[in-house]
Amino acid sequence: MTIKEAESVFKRFDGFFFHMGREEPEQYSAYKELKINKETEEQWRQELIDDYFEHLFDKPNKVCYVFSSIIAIIYNTETLRKENCVRLISMMEKMISLDKKNKILIIETMTGSRGWIENGACALICKSTSAEERKRMNEIVLKLADFTCTEEDNEPGFAFSNMKERHMEAVQTYKKRYEIYKDGTAPFMYEI
Repeated sequence: MTIKEAESVFKRFDGFFFHMGREEPEQYSAYKELKINKETEEQWRQELIDDYFEHLFDKPNKVCYVFSSIIAIIYNTETLRKENCVRLISMMEKMISLDKKNKILIIETMTGSRGWIENGACALICKSTSAEERKRMNEIVLKLADFTCTEEDNEPGFAFSNMKERHMEAVQTYKKRYEIYKDGTAPFMYEI
């Protein structure tokens, strides 16, 4: 395996060795044999983050997936965490125009509920930014959550068959999560 091939494998799995080892164990072994330094891996993670940011709004129905991918990579980085979180807050302002379903998914991603990254983006941003930036994030999420769901919004199937309930649960969970993390000092594994 060459360094270029290693970079390709690393980026295909968003820098997560667990997934690389599970999905492609032979390539993972070859990757580990190269003993790539942490600085190079951090550079590749930042390139991944930059690429995701650049394409965040390319597909409106995939915004939440890209958003959660950015969060997962930022959780996994050791450099530029604050800068990336501030950038994330700025990008969230543009999410106000998303449809209701995607807004709910974004709010759930903020809380870590429904299988998204444990502790969610709320904890990550609060632990990585200043009080002013945390306040700005909260204002944006509350704007994002400011809509009403009706029976007409429900979609057939399990996930969005009761959008009003899911919306209310997401907002309530977000508010609880923000209360825990808003001063930036609570440990990541705090439970609500």
